[in-house]
Amino acid sequence: YGLQGNILRSDDGGKSWTAIESNTTAGLMGGAVLADGSVVLVGAQGAVLTSGDGGRTFATTKRADRVALADAIQAPDGSVILLGEHGPIPARP
Repeated sequence: YGLQGNILRSDDGGKSWTAIESNTTAGLMGGAVLADGSVVLVGAQGAVLTSGDGGRTFATTKRADRVALADAIQAPDGSVILLGEHGPIPARP
């Protein structure tokens, strides 16, 4: 993931890469693969992208507060915490 909403995915350990549609031009700054295999990516302008198929496709939303997000982590209880410019934000993708 990276600038301008670019997402690249590899199924062969990085030998080849496939571009994945993100439906955003927001810079993507961080993300996490959750225990159930779903993926959460976050970025500028409150962008939150979620994938339930291992990163093959993503649903894109923007938080109403549009706070810049730097990373996402999964807490021990399974909840997702977004890390943004104003600190941690509890969320469920």
